[in-house]
Amino acid sequence: MQAPFLVGDKVYLRGVTQNDVGEKYLRWMNDPEVTRYMGWRAFPSSKQAISDYIASQHNSHSLFLAIVDKSTDEHVGNVHLGPIDWVHRRAELAMLLGETDFWGKGYMSEVFELVTQHAFQVLNLHKLKAGTESGNIGALKVFNKAGWVEEGRLKAETYREGEFRDMVLFASFCNRENG
Repeated sequence: MQAPFLVGDKVYLRGVTQNDVGEKYLRWMNDPEVTRYMGWRAFPSSKQAISDYIASQHNSHSLFLAIVDKSTDEHVGNVHLGPIDWVHRRAELAMLLGETDFWGKGYMSEVFELVTQHAFQVLNLHKLKAGTESGNIGALKVFNKAGWVEEGRLKAETYREGEFRDMVLFASFCNRENG
């Protein structure tokens, strides 16, 4: 393991670095299947754009981590917690599993658990939030399995494949009694 930050059974999480910017990362960001539910899917990515994004994430208001398969030490995706609002003790969670061979095998559920525990127990956050399109069945399953609650829907929020789609908003609370 290279500089592990959080360690699970299948994965470990470490900081994303400029060394991660390569052909594989570029492939993820330009793969229509991988980026299907991401806002920037309509625009091509370049190595420079990815590098600039990584550089912009190294601050005290976000946590940007590589998802690494423990058995192969392969970088398979990323998880982003931020921006962190330290006053209101909340942050947004976003994840990308770029290697499609790892889809549907419990990797994202484990990442959710690792990051959620860190956010609540170490960073002392109260609320995590995230959203996805109503058609993103894989993400909806992960949210439900992780015990996140649906807070609402933004009707006809995104336009894709010739139709408007709802954005489903989820949250997880450190103290679920207050959620």
